[in-house]
Amino acid sequence: MVRRSALKKIIVCTIISAILFDLMVVFASLTPLAHIETSPPNNFGSKDMWLSLFTLTFLYAVPLFFYVRGFAFFKYVMATFCAIGIVTGLSFSFDSTVTLHLYSMGLAISSVLGSIVNIVWFFLMFSKKSRVHLKVV
Repeated sequence: MVRRSALKKIIVCTIISAILFDLMVVFASLTPLAHIETSPPNNFGSKDMWLSLFTLTFLYAVPLFFYVRGFAFFKYVMATFCAIGIVTGLSFSFDSTVTLHLYSMGLAISSVLGSIVNIVWFFLMFSKKSRVHLKVV
C-alpha cells in the first residue's frame, strides 16, 4: 500500500499540474498568435476551447482516479501524460517568448511552472518511498 502522505502529495501535484496545463490552454487562446488563424479552438471563450479544457481535465482525472483506487498500471499512464506535459510546457514557453505580450508572459510562466510541477511529480511518483504498489481490492 502506498503511504497516505505520499499518495496525498501525488494527488495534489497531479491536480496542480492539471490546473497549470489548463491555464496554458487559456493563455494560449489569449495570445495574439492564437488569432492569426481562423480556427475556432484558438479563440478564447469558444465552445471548442471549453471542450479542450474539459478533455484535458478528464485525461488527468481518470488515470488518477484509477491509480488511487489501486490499479498500479495507471502510474505509467500518468507518467506518459506528464512527459507529454513537460514537452508541451517547454515548447509553449519557447514559443511564447517570441512575442512580448502580456498574455504570452502568462503562457510562459504557466508553462514553465507546469513543467516544473511535472518534473516534481516524477520524483514523487517514482521515489523509493512510493515504490510499493497499491493492491487491487
